[in-house]
Amino acid sequence: MKNKNIYLEERYFRGGFKTEAGTNRGVPIHKKIHSLIDARMDSKNEYLIVNQDGNKMSYYTYYHERWKKVMEQLELNHKPHDCRHTFATLMDNVNANKLSIKRIIGHASKDITDKVYTHKDIEQLLIAIDKL
Repeated sequence: MKNKNIYLEERYFRGGFKTEAGTNRGVPIHKKIHSLIDARMDSKNEYLIVNQDGNKMSYYTYYHERWKKVMEQLELNHKPHDCRHTFATLMDNVNANKLSIKRIIGHASKDITDKVYTHKDIEQLLIAIDKL
């Protein structure tokens, strides 16, 4: 995630690259983690999460040197992708709008009305995520 794609005052970032639905989408930042992202941002770095040299962190380094160590310390066995399952479940549990959940996660809708005609702006996505 490049720092230039993070809009802290508006509480969202632009990201995604794997699918058409996920590419360059607006993703809201929950109010409870806003300060964590703000504290991590460093104008000297191009990216939000960097390696020890201040450069873009590779997925290998992130997963093997950071994620797995935290999982070992917590005596847990999760993959980063598991967070998506938890997020979707928690959002559903608070009755967040289904289309907003899909848009935040970056999933395409098969329903033509949702896919083509229903628009969700960042303010609506913030309302949905702030239900957590």
